[in-house]
Amino acid sequence: DAAGVRAVASYGMTETCGGCVYDGATLPGVHLSIEDGRVRVSGPVVMLGYRGALPQPGDHTHRSFLTTDLGELDANGHLTVRGRTDDIEIVNGVNVSMTAVESLLRELGINAVACSVDDRLVAATASAIGPDETEAAVARAKQVLSVGLDFRVVPLPPTTPAGKPDRAALAALLRDNR
Repeated sequence: DAAGVRAVASYGMTETCGGCVYDGATLPGVHLSIEDGRVRVSGPVVMLGYRGALPQPGDHTHRSFLTTDLGELDANGHLTVRGRTDDIEIVNGVNVSMTAVESLLRELGINAVACSVDDRLVAATASAIGPDETEAAVARAKQVLSVGLDFRVVPLPPTTPAGKPDRAALAALLRDNR
């Protein structure tokens, strides 16, 4: 804002030729729907198919792609992305979104990567957290997620080549360093 630049939140992926939703609103011809909590994108921006895949019979003018993103549409059709199906882990019999856990912790001022280790929800952080912050985070996690929460300090949580948290590698690291 101070530099006079307007930031715009966008949504899209390779399969939609990049951004197709800007500040929650779709580009012309793009339609969004929610199926079992997942975002479906339809319209001319959606790819015809993956290379090497057999072509599907029918009209390719109405293309559609069911994403792994979890989202909601408000009354005006604006999209809010809530997480991803591939970041869901079962913790003590409860489906828990690791992205949602990390978001909850950020709201409490704690920067951490969440993962499941031996049926426990663990938040790994690069710096120690005081007892007051830990207590507040554990109480909030139990209230929101219906599961407990453990904290572990790790020098640097592992990441994928794309720079995203590598939860599988983190869980293995935490298991090995008990």
